[in-house]
Amino acid sequence: MKTPDLIPILYAAIEEQLNLKGLTYQKPSGLSKGILEASEYFIKHKGLSPWNQPQFQASYIAHFLPMNIFRWLHLLQRLEDLKLDNLHANLFGSVMDFGAGPITFRLAYALKYPEKAMNYGAIELNDPAIALGEALLKSIAKSLNGPTTSYATVKFKNCDANKASTLILSYSLNELTIVPEEFWHFKNILILEPSQQETARQLLHFRQNAISKHFRTLAPCFHSDSCPMLLHSKKDWCFDRTTIEIPEIAKNLYKGLPFETRHLTFSYLLLSRDEIASVNPPETHKTLYGRSVGDWQHEKGKRKIMFCRSSNREFISCLKKSSSNPEFKRGDQVNADLEFTMKGQELRLK
Repeated sequence: MKTPDLIPILYAAIEEQLNLKGLTYQKPSGLSKGILEASEYFIKHKGLSPWNQPQFQASYIAHFLPMNIFRWLHLLQRLEDLKLDNLHANLFGSVMDFGAGPITFRLAYALKYPEKAMNYGAIELNDPAIALGEALLKSIAKSLNGPTTSYATVKFKNCDANKASTLILSYSLNELTIVPEEFWHFKNILILEPSQQETARQLLHFRQNAISKHFRTLAPCFHSDSCPMLLHSKKDWCFDRTTIEIPEIAKNLYKGLPFETRHLTFSYLLLSRDEIASVNPPETHKTLYGRSVGDWQHEKGKRKIMFCRSSNREFISCLKKSSSNPEFKRGDQVNADLEFTMKGQELRLK
């Protein structure tokens, strides 16, 4: 994913908030230590983040916030590629963001779809997080010359499906010990989670539970059968990957941080009780419809990639002598007219 043109607007808004705290991307030594400490905190702790600490606030908006916005931008593009029926009205017309933090999802949506209005409500215990997000959103709206009223945030105290059709969980599901029963009352649930094995497999269990409550899975899987990674393995987990570009304003910061700055990974899940999905094309001996959920593995005389289209654990494979040479990557939608034969777990391309 190339950095969108609007990303510099995001970083300019963040720089403005950092300046108010006496910090800047231009001299990042004051930020680097705090970012490393926050990263260590996220690794060792599960639960609420320390938003009452000014250093944590600055560290979060300088690094973690834009990285999660990059993830959301890629996820929103994945959903757009699905060509769901009236995506914005049916899925994003009214949302409730549970554990919203600095309203990360809303910021990403405003950047990708600045012309789209949204009835947006947030549930967040930490007032400083919401305040920072709203300040950033106001700056972005000003830069885009858009009416700030279209970016208004309604603050909810309770998770009530009567007030929104879609529940957003942005890095908040992993902070819960018990899934609230109220979650299952929404028409749609959209989740973004870390890509670590433990949290991603918890998401697979969440999916299984949702299906038992009459939700359909729309993404990343195109079926609502049992998850093959959960059914046939105790170690596999599902995650996506995107390529990013750090804008010039923030490059000095990453010279002093041991972080990967070209790729980001994440796990996600879209569930719905409504009929908002396009009809899947009929599968024939030539049509492959599903999603690649791994990276290409090279073996003697062939290469293969894990492919998800049902509860079966399958791989698309190509012999070196094969005329087919697909280049889809981890997380890509596969809807290809490729002739194949079944060889055990492999869909062997001809």
